[in-house]
Amino acid sequence: MEIIGEKINGTLQDVKGAIRERNASFIRDLARRQVEAGAALVDVNAGTLPAEEPEALSWLVRTVQDEVNTPLCLASANPRALTMTIQEIQQTEMSHSIS
Repeated sequence: MEIIGEKINGTLQDVKGAIRERNASFIRDLARRQVEAGAALVDVNAGTLPAEEPEALSWLVRTVQDEVNTPLCLASANPRALTMTIQEIQQTEMSHSIS
């Protein structure tokens, strides 16, 4: 069984505010604490308005990957957000060798 950290979710008020303000230190701390608590994967969900979600989800992924080398789960019903973010992950993996 693997534990998935699910605290980086824009439907949570503190996370929603951090996304809106682009508070990277809050998001990084949240990602690190989940991994330290045993999460083998980190779920990333922007939970923003559809027009804002592609950029918000990509920002979240970059921010989380700057802090932890843990595989990510992307959560979104927005195909454009997922496509944009997957491209971001592929670019990051090539340059940073993420496991």
